Amino acid sequence: MQFLSLFLIILGTWILHALWTVIYRLFFHPLSRFPGSKFAAATKWYEFYYDLIKRPGGTFIFEIERMHDVYGMYSWNNPKIKSSQTTHTVATTRLTLSDAS
Repeated sequence: MQFLSLFLIILGTWILHALWTVIYRLFFHPLSRFPGSKFAAATKWYEFYYDLIKRPGGTFIFEIERMHDVYGMYSWNNPKIKSSQTTHTVATTRLTLSDAS
């Protein structure tokens, strides 16, 4: 019984942490005002889906182009990567905590 209680406490803590992380990324992060898919800004599951589930072999690069067509010049690829599109190229930038300051 003690093991079950400890397991439930750890599981509950993990769920609360995951929930808080998503809320922070969507509403309180300094770069949350940039356009893009909210699912892509909140988790890395968006990229995982396009690279491994939808069509194995990696189709996320085509999804990035589509997101730029929908959201404009700047778009979120995942919580730590934002891409910008110029006339001819798509540049991807990895954001760190020091960049956000």
